[in-house]
Amino acid sequence: MPGDPQEATELPDRPRGRHGAWDDDDLESLDGPTRPAQDRSTGDVPDQSRGDGTRGSGDGDDGGGDDGDDGQGPDEDTDPAELDDEDIDGEDEVDFAVVVYREAGTWHADPLPTDAVDTWAGFRATVGQRSSETGVIGIASLDESALVLLRLTGAGEQILLSDIETADYLVFSDDLVEYLRRTDPAVDELVESTDFGDAEEPVPVGQLSLLSDLGLSGDDLRELCEDLGGEPEDLLEEIGEALGIGRTLGEAVDAAVAAGG
Repeated sequence: MPGDPQEATELPDRPRGRHGAWDDDDLESLDGPTRPAQDRSTGDVPDQSRGDGTRGSGDGDDGGGDDGDDGQGPDEDTDPAELDDEDIDGEDEVDFAVVVYREAGTWHADPLPTDAVDTWAGFRATVGQRSSETGVIGIASLDESALVLLRLTGAGEQILLSDIETADYLVFSDDLVEYLRRTDPAVDELVESTDFGDAEEPVPVGQLSLLSDLGLSGDDLRELCEDLGGEPEDLLEEIGEALGIGRTLGEAVDAAVAAGG
C-alpha cells in the first residue's frame, strides 16, 4: 500500500527584501516534503503534486484531476511560478556596463560583459579585477531606470545608486542597497524614511562625493541624479562631459550595448 504523503512545508511569512523572493538562508531552513512511497504494482505516486503540476489519483489514472480535489494545483503559497518571476530572478536587469580608468594621464573605457555583471556581486567582482593609477570606475545602467557608479581606489570603495526607488523592484538595486546598509547607518535611515513608489523625483543613495576629485562635486552629482536619475543614459552623458571623457565613455557604452544586444 502506498505511504501517506507528508504535508507540504509552508514557506515562512518573510519575503526577501521588498521583492517577495526567498534568500538562501530562508530556503536552507526549510525541511522539504518527503517524497511518499511509490506503489510498485502501478508505479503511481499518492495524492501529491508532480513535476508537471498534476496530481496522482493513486489508482493508475495519469489524468487524476477529475475526481474530488485531486485536480487542484499546488498550494498557492508554494507555487513555483511565484518564485520564477523575471523580476525576482533578476534576469536582464543590466542594460550595459563599462569600466573607466586612467593610465599615463589618458582616460580609457572598456565595455564589460553583461553576463558577468548581471548581479551586484558579479559587477563588484568584475570591476575589482581592473586596476589603474587612479583606481577604476565601474558604471552600470539598470533596467533603463537607474545608474550605478562604483569607484575602487587604494583607499577603498565608493558607491552610488542614482535612484533608491529601483530597490523596490530590481534585485540588483536591492542587493546593492542592502550592502550599503550594513556599513552606513545613513543609508539605513534613508531606506526607512523613503516612501517607495511615491517619490516625486529620483532619490540618490551612497557616496555623492565619489567623483569630486575628478571635477564633479557631490552637490552637482546630486542635482544630476535628481534631474536625470531615472534616465541613466542621459545621466551618464552628463557625467562624461563633466569629467571630460564624453567621447571615450560614449564609445565604450555603444560597444557594450552592441555586445549585449
